[in-house]
Amino acid sequence: MSNIGDYENLNEDELDELFENSIMLPTRYDINEYEMMEDFAETIEDIRLQNQLYISLNGSGAFRSFKDTCINFDIIDVWYKFRDEKYKEIAVNWCKENNIKFE
Repeated sequence: MSNIGDYENLNEDELDELFENSIMLPTRYDINEYEMMEDFAETIEDIRLQNQLYISLNGSGAFRSFKDTCINFDIIDVWYKFRDEKYKEIAVNWCKENNIKFE
């Protein structure tokens, strides 16, 4: 495993080669947590609660409002489990796409 300091003395050609041979991790733009919240709301069978979740996703502060709604309806743990599964799914797919072994 390399440290950042290991790359300080590389010339431009060596840096270019390093980046060409590197695999970039997904960015926050590749991981759409807002879409995860929408997907979670779709799984809720209680129409009243589902509507509250959709309402919370509108306007500024949607992430905080969504979390507060989950807390108020005592489903925050269900949301976190759903979100964690989505992150795991993204990680597994990324590994498969980049031929990286995973456990």
